[in-house]
Amino acid sequence: AGCVRGWLRVLDPRMAGSDRTSVVCEQQLHTDDLRSVSVMAGSSLLLTGSYDGTAALWHLAPATHTCELVRSLAGGHVDKVLSAAFSSSSGDRRSLPGVLTSGADGRLVLWEPI
Repeated sequence: AGCVRGWLRVLDPRMAGSDRTSVVCEQQLHTDDLRSVSVMAGSSLLLTGSYDGTAALWHLAPATHTCELVRSLAGGHVDKVLSAAFSSSSGDRRSLPGVLTSGADGRLVLWEPI
């Protein structure tokens, strides 16, 4: 995954060296550089954290090479988001976990389950 000026490019490693395209998603997700990208194991959910002060949850849609916004996580930080990670879930794959973000403002924010 590459992340510059809010753009994310996700490549499929299984396509490396083949004639088929390896781009799974390529689009601008934030208004400033992405600092953190996390994928929820066993799902098509992608979590991003950005220098624009927001984090966001995305659904990876490989058929259209896009990421569809599931939820924007704004208002928890007054400065850059430095990291974003999925928090532990109950183990029930039908329920989505919460999200934990940390920012340059010194805050840790635990967002409600998605």
